Order: sequence, then C-alpha cells, then structure tokens
Amino acid sequence: MIKNNLSQRHFLEQNNKVNNLFEHLLQQMRTLGYPETRLWINVARQSFEHELFEQIKKN
Repeated sequence: MIKNNLSQRHFLEQNNKVNNLFEHLLQQMRTLGYPETRLWINVARQSFEHELFEQIKKN
C-alpha cells in the first residue's frame, strides 16, 4: 500500500510538471499567433500522460 501511494504521488507530481510545461507551451504558441496548435498540444499532453501512467504502473 505504501509503494502504491508513493507511485500515485510520484505520478501526480510528474503529471503536474507535464501540465505546467504544456500550459506554458500553449501560452507561448498563442503569443506567437498559432492558436490552431492547441489541439495538437492537447493530444501530445494526453499521450505523454498515458505513457507516464504506464511507466509508473510498471514500477
């Protein structure tokens, strides 16, 4: 149970970092005038979150 809680906490911490990174990227793209890239950035975010979840689940 402790290992599971640590894995879950690690996942949440990493996921938060990923979300912050993608939010920063979205802001930069909007500033540069590329609002249509929001969809692709969100797809990349979901894919990355899925991979992160799978990696942590294995450990």
